[in-house]
Amino acid sequence: MKVILYARFSPRRDEDTSESNEAQFRQMRAWAEAEGHEVVGEFEDRAMSGSDARRPGLWAAVESTKRGYTLVVTELSRLARSMFDSVMAEAKLKKAGATYISLKGEGTWDDDPNQKLQRRILQAFAEWWVGNHADVTSARMNAHQNAGRRMSSICPYGWKQDPEDPARMLKEPHERAVITQIIRLRNQGHSLRGIASVLSDNGIRCRGGPWHHGTIRNILRRERHKPVTTSQVHPEQ
Repeated sequence: MKVILYARFSPRRDEDTSESNEAQFRQMRAWAEAEGHEVVGEFEDRAMSGSDARRPGLWAAVESTKRGYTLVVTELSRLARSMFDSVMAEAKLKKAGATYISLKGEGTWDDDPNQKLQRRILQAFAEWWVGNHADVTSARMNAHQNAGRRMSSICPYGWKQDPEDPARMLKEPHERAVITQIIRLRNQGHSLRGIASVLSDNGIRCRGGPWHHGTIRNILRRERHKPVTTSQVHPEQ
Protein backbone atom coordinates (compact mmCIF):
# COMPACT_ATOMS: atom_id res chain seq x y z
CA MET A 1 0.00 0.00 0.00
CA LYS A 2 1.23 3.50 -0.82
CA VAL A 3 0.91 5.85 2.13
CA ILE A 4 1.22 9.58 2.68
CA LEU A 5 2.17 10.75 6.16
CA TYR A 6 0.78 13.91 7.76
CA ALA A 7 1.91 15.47 11.05
CA ARG A 8 0.76 18.56 12.89
CA PHE A 9 2.24 20.21 15.94
CA SER A 10 1.03 23.33 17.76
CA PRO A 11 3.52 24.42 20.45
CA ARG A 12 2.21 24.68 24.00
CA ARG A 13 3.70 25.43 27.39
CA ASP A 14 4.58 21.76 27.74
CA GLU A 15 6.30 21.82 24.36
CA ASP A 16 9.27 19.77 25.55
CA THR A 17 7.01 16.85 26.44
CA SER A 18 4.54 17.24 23.57
CA GLU A 19 4.63 15.04 20.53
CA SER A 20 6.60 16.92 17.86
CA ASN A 21 6.13 16.47 14.14
CA GLU A 22 9.34 14.46 13.93
CA ALA A 23 8.15 12.16 16.73
CA GLN A 24 4.91 11.61 14.83
CA PHE A 25 6.82 10.88 11.61
CA ARG A 26 9.00 8.33 13.43
CA GLN A 27 5.90 6.50 14.63
CA MET A 28 4.32 6.51 11.19
CA ARG A 29 7.51 5.46 9.37
CA ALA A 30 8.03 2.59 11.81
CA TRP A 31 4.42 1.48 11.32
CA ALA A 32 4.72 1.66 7.51
CA GLU A 33 7.97 -0.35 7.52
CA ALA A 34 6.53 -2.98 9.85
CA GLU A 35 3.41 -3.33 7.69
CA GLY A 36 5.36 -3.33 4.42
CA HIS A 37 3.81 -0.09 3.09
CA GLU A 38 5.61 2.35 0.80
CA VAL A 39 5.86 5.95 2.02
CA VAL A 40 5.40 8.17 -1.05
CA GLY A 41 5.06 11.55 0.68
CA GLU A 42 5.34 13.41 3.97
CA PHE A 43 3.54 16.63 4.80
CA GLU A 44 3.35 18.72 7.94
CA ASP A 45 2.04 21.90 9.53
CA ARG A 46 3.95 23.59 12.33
CA ALA A 47 2.59 25.88 15.04
CA MET A 48 -0.94 25.54 13.69
CA SER A 49 -4.09 24.56 15.53
CA GLY A 50 -6.18 21.60 14.40
CA SER A 51 -9.15 23.97 14.25
CA ASP A 52 -7.41 26.19 11.67
CA ALA A 53 -8.72 25.36 8.19
CA ARG A 54 -5.85 27.22 6.52
CA ARG A 55 -3.28 24.46 6.85
CA PRO A 56 -1.27 24.15 3.63
CA GLY A 57 0.38 20.92 4.73
CA LEU A 58 -2.90 19.11 5.35
CA TRP A 59 -4.58 20.11 2.10
CA ALA A 60 -1.40 19.42 0.09
CA ALA A 61 -1.35 15.94 1.62
CA VAL A 62 -5.02 15.38 0.77
CA GLU A 63 -4.58 16.67 -2.80
CA SER A 64 -1.56 14.40 -3.39
CA THR A 65 -3.55 11.24 -2.74
CA LYS A 66 -4.59 8.95 -5.58
CA ARG A 67 -6.72 5.85 -5.92
CA GLY A 68 -5.47 3.22 -3.53
CA TYR A 69 -3.41 5.68 -1.45
CA THR A 70 -3.82 6.02 2.31
CA LEU A 71 -3.29 9.18 4.34
CA VAL A 72 -1.77 8.30 7.73
CA VAL A 73 -1.97 10.29 10.98
CA THR A 74 -0.97 9.28 14.49
CA GLU A 75 -4.42 10.20 15.80
CA LEU A 76 -7.62 11.64 14.40
CA SER A 77 -7.20 15.04 16.06
CA ARG A 78 -4.00 15.60 14.02
CA LEU A 79 -6.17 15.58 10.91
CA ALA A 80 -8.60 18.19 12.24
CA ARG A 81 -10.35 19.41 15.36
CA SER A 82 -13.24 20.82 13.36
CA MET A 83 -16.14 18.61 12.31
CA PHE A 84 -16.46 20.55 9.05
CA ASP A 85 -12.76 20.20 8.17
CA SER A 86 -12.80 16.50 9.05
CA VAL A 87 -15.78 15.85 6.80
CA MET A 88 -14.26 17.95 3.98
CA ALA A 89 -10.96 16.07 4.14
CA GLU A 90 -12.79 12.75 4.26
CA ALA A 91 -14.91 13.70 1.23
CA LYS A 92 -11.85 14.76 -0.80
CA LEU A 93 -10.04 11.53 0.02
CA LYS A 94 -13.05 9.45 -0.89
CA LYS A 95 -13.43 11.30 -4.20
CA ALA A 96 -9.79 10.52 -5.02
CA GLY A 97 -10.35 6.86 -4.21
CA ALA A 98 -8.10 7.16 -1.17
CA THR A 99 -8.56 6.47 2.51
CA TYR A 100 -6.96 7.41 5.82
CA ILE A 101 -5.73 5.60 8.91
CA SER A 102 -5.22 6.75 12.48
CA LEU A 103 -2.49 4.76 14.22
CA LYS A 104 -4.42 5.23 17.44
CA GLY A 105 -7.18 3.06 15.98
CA GLU A 106 -10.01 5.58 16.26
CA GLY A 107 -12.55 3.79 14.09
CA THR A 108 -12.00 2.29 10.67
CA TRP A 109 -12.46 3.79 7.25
CA ASP A 110 -15.60 2.47 5.67
CA ASP A 111 -19.23 3.48 5.16
CA ASP A 112 -20.56 1.20 7.87
CA PRO A 113 -23.05 3.33 9.88
CA ASN A 114 -21.53 2.28 13.22
CA GLN A 115 -18.00 3.21 12.13
CA LYS A 116 -19.14 6.53 10.66
CA LEU A 117 -20.94 7.30 13.92
CA GLN A 118 -17.79 6.50 15.91
CA ARG A 119 -15.71 8.82 13.73
CA ARG A 120 -18.24 11.63 13.99
CA ILE A 121 -18.37 11.33 17.79
CA LEU A 122 -14.57 11.56 17.99
CA GLN A 123 -14.54 14.51 15.59
CA ALA A 124 -17.28 16.28 17.55
CA PHE A 125 -15.39 15.72 20.80
CA ALA A 126 -12.21 17.18 19.27
CA GLU A 127 -14.14 20.25 18.12
CA TRP A 128 -15.71 20.64 21.59
CA TRP A 129 -12.28 20.37 23.22
CA VAL A 130 -10.91 23.23 21.13
CA GLY A 131 -13.88 25.48 21.91
CA ASN A 132 -13.76 24.71 25.62
CA HIS A 133 -9.99 25.13 25.74
CA ALA A 134 -10.24 28.52 24.02
CA ASP A 135 -12.86 29.69 26.53
CA VAL A 136 -10.72 28.57 29.46
CA THR A 137 -7.61 30.24 28.02
CA SER A 138 -9.51 33.50 27.44
CA ALA A 139 -10.89 33.46 30.98
CA ARG A 140 -7.43 32.87 32.46
CA MET A 141 -5.92 35.69 30.40
CA ASN A 142 -8.65 38.08 31.55
CA ALA A 143 -8.07 37.04 35.16
CA HIS A 144 -4.34 37.70 34.82
CA GLN A 145 -4.98 41.09 33.20
CA ASN A 146 -7.45 42.07 35.89
CA ALA A 147 -4.80 41.18 38.44
CA GLY A 148 -2.46 43.63 36.72
CA ARG A 149 -0.32 41.11 34.86
CA ARG A 150 0.80 42.10 31.40
CA MET A 151 -0.10 39.51 28.75
CA SER A 152 1.03 41.23 25.53
CA SER A 153 3.23 44.06 24.24
CA ILE A 154 0.22 46.42 24.22
CA CYS A 155 -1.68 46.98 27.45
CA PRO A 156 -5.45 46.61 27.18
CA TYR A 157 -7.59 49.73 27.30
CA GLY A 158 -7.81 51.00 30.87
CA TRP A 159 -4.31 49.89 31.79
CA LYS A 160 -0.75 51.17 31.40
CA GLN A 161 2.68 49.66 31.92
CA ASP A 162 4.09 49.77 35.44
CA PRO A 163 7.30 51.85 35.06
CA GLU A 164 8.90 49.91 37.93
CA ASP A 165 7.94 46.48 36.62
CA PRO A 166 7.35 46.07 32.83
CA ALA A 167 5.71 42.68 33.44
CA ARG A 168 2.88 44.31 35.38
CA MET A 169 0.23 46.94 34.63
CA LEU A 170 -1.35 49.83 36.50
CA LYS A 171 -4.82 51.27 35.99
CA GLU A 172 -4.89 54.31 33.70
CA PRO A 173 -7.22 56.87 35.40
CA HIS A 174 -8.47 58.64 32.26
CA GLU A 175 -9.25 55.41 30.42
CA ARG A 176 -10.86 53.90 33.52
CA ALA A 177 -13.20 56.90 33.58
CA VAL A 178 -14.11 56.23 29.96
CA ILE A 179 -14.79 52.58 30.78
CA THR A 180 -17.13 53.68 33.56
CA GLN A 181 -18.97 55.81 31.01
CA ILE A 182 -19.15 52.89 28.57
CA ILE A 183 -20.71 50.66 31.24
CA ARG A 184 -23.18 53.40 32.18
CA LEU A 185 -24.25 53.85 28.54
CA ARG A 186 -24.64 50.09 28.10
CA ASN A 187 -26.83 49.91 31.21
CA GLN A 188 -28.96 52.68 29.73
CA GLY A 189 -29.67 50.47 26.74
CA HIS A 190 -27.27 51.82 24.12
CA SER A 191 -26.04 49.43 21.44
CA LEU A 192 -22.32 48.91 20.95
CA ARG A 193 -22.29 51.13 17.87
CA GLY A 194 -24.41 53.67 19.75
CA ILE A 195 -21.84 53.84 22.55
CA ALA A 196 -19.06 54.35 20.00
CA SER A 197 -21.04 57.23 18.45
CA VAL A 198 -21.69 58.89 21.84
CA LEU A 199 -18.00 58.76 22.73
CA SER A 200 -16.99 60.16 19.35
CA ASP A 201 -19.60 62.92 19.52
CA ASN A 202 -18.20 63.93 22.92
CA GLY A 203 -14.71 64.19 21.47
CA ILE A 204 -13.43 61.10 23.27
CA ARG A 205 -10.93 59.20 21.15
CA CYS A 206 -9.76 55.61 21.54
CA ARG A 207 -6.05 56.13 22.06
CA GLY A 208 -5.96 58.65 19.27
CA GLY A 209 -8.16 56.69 16.87
CA PRO A 210 -11.88 56.20 16.21
CA TRP A 211 -14.04 53.93 18.34
CA HIS A 212 -15.26 50.64 16.91
CA HIS A 213 -18.13 48.54 18.24
CA GLY A 214 -15.75 45.55 18.46
CA THR A 215 -13.50 47.53 20.80
CA ILE A 216 -16.49 48.38 23.00
CA ARG A 217 -17.49 44.69 23.08
CA ASN A 218 -13.99 43.62 24.11
CA ILE A 219 -13.86 46.20 26.89
CA LEU A 220 -17.22 45.05 28.29
CA ARG A 221 -16.16 41.41 28.12
CA ARG A 222 -12.87 42.16 29.84
CA GLU A 223 -14.70 44.03 32.58
CA ARG A 224 -17.09 41.07 32.89
CA HIS A 225 -19.95 43.52 32.48
CA LYS A 226 -23.54 42.32 32.53
CA PRO A 227 -26.42 44.72 31.81
CA VAL A 228 -28.67 45.54 34.75
CA THR A 229 -31.63 44.16 32.80
CA THR A 230 -31.02 42.44 29.50
CA SER A 231 -34.40 43.60 28.19
CA GLN A 232 -33.06 47.18 28.28
CA VAL A 233 -30.22 46.43 25.89
CA HIS A 234 -31.02 46.97 22.23
CA PRO A 235 -29.76 44.45 19.65
CA GLU A 236 -26.45 45.35 18.02
CA GLN A 237 -26.85 47.18 14.74
